[in-house]
Amino acid sequence: MIAMHKKHNQSGFTLVELMVALVLGMFLTAGVIQVFTSNQQTYRVTENLSRLQENGRFAIEFIARDVREANYKACLDATFLMPNAITGLNNQSTVIYGATVISDTITVIKSTVVPCAAPASATSVDPAQTFSIQAGASGLPSLYNNAGELVEGIESLQILYGEDTDTDGSPNYYVPAGTVGLNMAQVVSVRISLVAMTIEDNLTQQANPVSVFGAAYTPPAVDRKIRRVFSTTIALRNLRG
Repeated sequence: MIAMHKKHNQSGFTLVELMVALVLGMFLTAGVIQVFTSNQQTYRVTENLSRLQENGRFAIEFIARDVREANYKACLDATFLMPNAITGLNNQSTVIYGATVISDTITVIKSTVVPCAAPASATSVDPAQTFSIQAGASGLPSLYNNAGELVEGIESLQILYGEDTDTDGSPNYYVPAGTVGLNMAQVVSVRISLVAMTIEDNLTQQANPVSVFGAAYTPPAVDRKIRRVFSTTIALRNLRG
């Protein structure tokens, strides 16, 4: 038998079919782009938050370590007290990236470790160490001490001093430096709060205000960085004779 095959005529897509295929392709492409953009933004936010957390912890640790060692006596006479071992300035203004940044400074003096056989009169004193907020190498605000830039992305430093007015070893209240009636010789603890921000911008839909010691800290309206507040309270055990 001779197999008979029908010959089918082949034709291309119609204009309507092409338009439908193009529209579907555009929808699929837009979906892929949207997923890619969303994942990229999620990665940026996560990466910047991790770095922010790291910078905030480092900044707190740098300051707390020196404040904790103010008037460190080692083998010295236990009654030796460093004059002005802790001092500070409240609400100092610095212009950074074209904006005025208001921040505190704190200055710490530590005594050096001397041999236990040495007399107390042989005491030598470390240079005063001042922590402040200044413009960093990148132009962003950074935490500084006498050695230079320590941690970038630290935008504000706020400090309260706990005064012990009844000599029971505990602070009766916390106030900023320069408050009328504050006796720095009676300060037994320091409360530190700082604002850390992400290095990259355009991470949020709107400006990200935070609260420091109950006061609102509002960034510029065009700013889209993420900010977090890091706080700690440090007992000044060495300031009592």
